[in-house]
Amino acid sequence: MPPVIANQLVATRRDRILTVVLVYTLFSGLWILLSDKLMQMVFNDPGQIILVGMFKGWLFVGVTALLLYGLMRRWLGTDPETTAMPMVSRRLYKPFVGLSVVIITLTSVGIINAFNHHQEAGAIRLQAIADLKARQIADWLTERQGDADFVQTSDFFADHYRRWQESGDVFSGDRLQKRLEQLRKSRGFCAISLLNTQGEKIWGSASSPANLSPPLQEAAQLASSSRKVGFVGPYRDLTGHVRLDFVAPLTAMPSPATVILHIDLAEWLLPTLQTWPIPSISGETVLFRRDGDQVLFLNELKYKKGSAANLHLPITTDKLIFAQVLRGEAPLGKLIQDMDYRGVPSSGVARSIPGTSWYLMVKQDQSELYAEVLDDGIWVGFVGLLFLFMAGSGLYLLRQREALVIANSVQQSQAERLRALNLLAAIAESSDDAIFAKDLDGRYILFNAAASHFVGKPAEEVLGQDDRAIFPAEQAAWLMGINRQVITENQSYTHEETLSTANGPRTFLATKGPLRDEQGNIIGIFGISRDITGRKQAEMALHSSEKSYRSLFDNMMNGYAHCLMIYEHGEAKDFRYLKINKAFEALTGLKDVVGRHVSEVIPGFIETNRDLLEIFGEVAKGGPARQFESYVPTLGIWFSISVFSPQAEQIVVVFDNISERKQAEMTLRESEEFKHAILDSVNAHIAVLDNQGTITAVNRAWECFGKDNAAYSGGFIGVGAKYLDICRQSIGPYSGAGQAAHDGIQAVLDKSLPSFNLEYPCHLPTRQRWFILTVTPMGEGKQGAVITHTNITERKEAEEALGQLTDDMSATLQAVPDLLFEVDETGRYVKVKTTQEEQLAAPPAQLLGHTVHEVLPPEAARTVMESLAAASQMGSDYGRTINLQLAGKGRYFELSVARKSGVKGNLQHFIVLSRDITERKATELALRQQTGELAERNAELQRFNRAMVGRELNMIELKQQVNALCQQLGQEPPYPLAFMDAATATTVKP
Repeated sequence: MPPVIANQLVATRRDRILTVVLVYTLFSGLWILLSDKLMQMVFNDPGQIILVGMFKGWLFVGVTALLLYGLMRRWLGTDPETTAMPMVSRRLYKPFVGLSVVIITLTSVGIINAFNHHQEAGAIRLQAIADLKARQIADWLTERQGDADFVQTSDFFADHYRRWQESGDVFSGDRLQKRLEQLRKSRGFCAISLLNTQGEKIWGSASSPANLSPPLQEAAQLASSSRKVGFVGPYRDLTGHVRLDFVAPLTAMPSPATVILHIDLAEWLLPTLQTWPIPSISGETVLFRRDGDQVLFLNELKYKKGSAANLHLPITTDKLIFAQVLRGEAPLGKLIQDMDYRGVPSSGVARSIPGTSWYLMVKQDQSELYAEVLDDGIWVGFVGLLFLFMAGSGLYLLRQREALVIANSVQQSQAERLRALNLLAAIAESSDDAIFAKDLDGRYILFNAAASHFVGKPAEEVLGQDDRAIFPAEQAAWLMGINRQVITENQSYTHEETLSTANGPRTFLATKGPLRDEQGNIIGIFGISRDITGRKQAEMALHSSEKSYRSLFDNMMNGYAHCLMIYEHGEAKDFRYLKINKAFEALTGLKDVVGRHVSEVIPGFIETNRDLLEIFGEVAKGGPARQFESYVPTLGIWFSISVFSPQAEQIVVVFDNISERKQAEMTLRESEEFKHAILDSVNAHIAVLDNQGTITAVNRAWECFGKDNAAYSGGFIGVGAKYLDICRQSIGPYSGAGQAAHDGIQAVLDKSLPSFNLEYPCHLPTRQRWFILTVTPMGEGKQGAVITHTNITERKEAEEALGQLTDDMSATLQAVPDLLFEVDETGRYVKVKTTQEEQLAAPPAQLLGHTVHEVLPPEAARTVMESLAAASQMGSDYGRTINLQLAGKGRYFELSVARKSGVKGNLQHFIVLSRDITERKATELALRQQTGELAERNAELQRFNRAMVGRELNMIELKQQVNALCQQLGQEPPYPLAFMDAATATTVKP
């Protein structure tokens, strides 16, 4: 094949490959933009979004694969010079069929196992939640029973009641009422009522009922006669509140009065039942009991408003799971599957509440339980399909060995990218924080050692993979969504995220932002994640410990312990607790310590706190009282301790838990260090001035710049330097900038200016530099200012380069002979630039603001609009011609149109170059005429050649001329004369 033709084929094939890439890019972009938006509009459930996203991904892969295959097969074709691929032996089909049967069998088994596993897991989960809720209710009832028992056995209440009612002591009555009111507030009762020995109400708190219901009166009479605590409810009172009342007789009296403790279940019990420890759509906790031949629901149901102590269903309902429990047909603690109160198939686990006739059931809709099974079944099915596809692909790849070349090329490309990231990876390897980077497809291109430690996988297994390779599907989808948000919004985010790692769930403080190349284009994202699990746990522990400090009897926040020291040979060896207050238990978490030795209560205390024991021993021997702070490692608590000796060998210790303060101090120190670290990480040179202009603090960039430039600035300028005086006393070519800086800084310090900025040169003998000075006042309530020097040399050099480029572009446009227009998508002229106005269809003033339809002939205007439409779709359009009558002569112009980017407004703008090709058109016409004449002559010569062989050489020469003319016209040469070129090359030798 001649070299010219071969080069044309290569160029054509390259253009077709570029077309394939552009079509694929356009389709992919539209798919991502439209499909994600449609999915967000249609679906809200995260599980559905993940499932639909999976289907969407598979569909995208299939459609794009078919699109690429069709385009490449149609445009690229096959290379006729390549050898045919060998046929695959039919013997390979038998193993493929066997492998397919195995894959289908394993997939079916996997789906069945997933179903059984999720059913067992759901039952275990419901049992655990039922046990938790039943224990919470039992503990709460025990606590309320304890309050009632306390009232029943209180000598104080009985004594003051007798003085008030029998002796008429109004003061005792007032004290009794105040103490009952204190009890109500401290223990969370909504109201308290006091009945006399005849069962008549003689006093009640603010929210107590004016009249007692008959069941409550009967319970009060029963409690008074039996001298035992009882309770009534839950029931719904006249105001619609669900209540539970404890009735406590004052048994310290011969004929007991009665105290009724009213509880509003909406304050704790009902909200506790409504909470669900894990995410669930239909999960619900139901408290119920038998009421005659009815099932009475005691709490507010999720799907029945106003049902608490109000909704009744027949106990004879066959499929009702609550009725089955009350009838004894369903075992407690086992999974029950039948209909709930709505008639919806549900699965639940029931427990009885000790000491009551109540039952508690934790249930979920079976549709929700089976939805998880469906998701896993779909995933397993897709995995099976994937393996089938992989098996088929393996068979097909035997006929497509050239794919190995592509794979090797991809590997080489990835290896080059990995080598380019080696430097960044080396820096990241030394960090304790997880540092990573991803490309635009979400695949990891950087994964440091700390990140590998967290996920439990080496970096080699993670690089080239996305989040789905190292995290559960739900977490991976969430992380990939954040990655897309960072890239789409082009800004950094800092947030907390909890992820599954090799060490279990961990909480990270993650910072993610766009990753850019040298031109500023986004090529992916970077991320830095710091493990803050310990801090979170400490915060949770601190929050939990704050609740335990509430005392029942007094408001004393300090712990109190009266102890007896134990000596051996005059040396303190141990001590025994004689008396403690309840704050002791709240502060230490230790219970039942009275009468026991500290070595028994706190194992390891003697060995780890010898100094503390020595101090106690010295004070118990008559030493002075001591006050100090100490850390007890075995308890993990800091204490502020005051100790004195009330008598020989005894001590009284008053202490407080100061772990929170210590933690705050530590946090404050860490915060200060963190702020200094932030300042040191900033490239700008930053210094803090006091109100007199003296430097009080600088960052690392300031120090490094000062040390590097000390020889040019007359010495290092650091903390303690009087910066205002230095600016005012500056000399040399930049003394004017120094005085301007002094005035601006002074104005900000005096608050006459809110801020100050100054650009100034600071050239070195070897190179030029420019900086910008920024002065801002300190925060509220603080005196002084912060000054920042930022190097803007690159910006200045870019501005100079831009100015030079603008001048060059203007000169270029002046030299171009073509007509240049800017028009919008309606064909309206916006700008006209040319040095040959005689070639314009009208003067520039008549073109601007008018459309091509108003200026050009209809045919020419239509051609211009078609070119604009094509450029709007493809970005550019070339080669269209128009014919205009100028000065009475027809002129041809060739159009080149490009869509203009960065134009504000709703209309697109285009740059149009119009080149006069009239002479070229005339030349082409003449060449065509000459070609026709030569073709006629050639036909005659061929007829003559049949008779005269001697004229053959003239015929060949004529064919060469025809070929040459066709090449000038851009047409394929009609006569194959390659043998003449070869013969000439063989004859002419050096």
